[in-house]
Amino acid sequence: MAQYSPFSVSAKRQKKGPAQPIKSIWELLYHKGTSVSTLAEKLEETAHRAPQISDQSKNSTNKPPACDWYSWAQVIFTSYPISDIMVILFVRCFCSMKNCTLCYIENENQEYLMLHRIKKLHDVNQDKWIGVGGKFERDESPDECLLREVWEETGLTLTSYRFRGVVTFVASGWETEYMYLYTADRYIGTLKDCDEGNLEWVPKEKVFDLPIWEGDKFFFRLLEEDQPFFSLKLVYENDRLTGAALNGETIDL
Repeated sequence: MAQYSPFSVSAKRQKKGPAQPIKSIWELLYHKGTSVSTLAEKLEETAHRAPQISDQSKNSTNKPPACDWYSWAQVIFTSYPISDIMVILFVRCFCSMKNCTLCYIENENQEYLMLHRIKKLHDVNQDKWIGVGGKFERDESPDECLLREVWEETGLTLTSYRFRGVVTFVASGWETEYMYLYTADRYIGTLKDCDEGNLEWVPKEKVFDLPIWEGDKFFFRLLEEDQPFFSLKLVYENDRLTGAALNGETIDL
């Protein structure tokens, strides 16, 4: 039985006041010793609040997609005098974030805890229903990332969970992402509000009625069938699923 204590990791990131314009990439990278994922969020917030680019932000057609750090770099670095070497350092740091976890927690009523992503600005999952989880922080294992993210987003501490498979996401214009998929059936704690969306218990048979990603339906079926550990590859063109493979074999869409 896996155990986790919220006291074994740093406290959940707290919201701060209005972000200040970035003076140098070093100030961003070493800001109070925070993690890369936290710095990424700070960059996105700053990019929208910095007065130098406020006019551009008003036009939605000029907004690069969430997590497209190269596009953000182009916006930021045209507003601030930073050397090409620092630009390369920035892109290498932020484009390396490609590992994440996702967990579907179930209760005794055969319901999954689903997160309706409606609160976060410029969210690639905007309006979608997904599980809980997030990006790896430095030196974390998949299990450590899972436990930290679940606790941060839900207030729950998992006491029994299962590693179900690895999902590879390939999408045009994005870094390939590797998602470590888990399910959990025991936990302690009290559910709290999540700053990324609304948490809701949903009967398993009704999950397909929600606006979920098309590729998610593949791994939901694998979970329902209690398939052994699997490797699933999903290929997207914009928001459209164009290819899939299970354990190296192509799946008909």
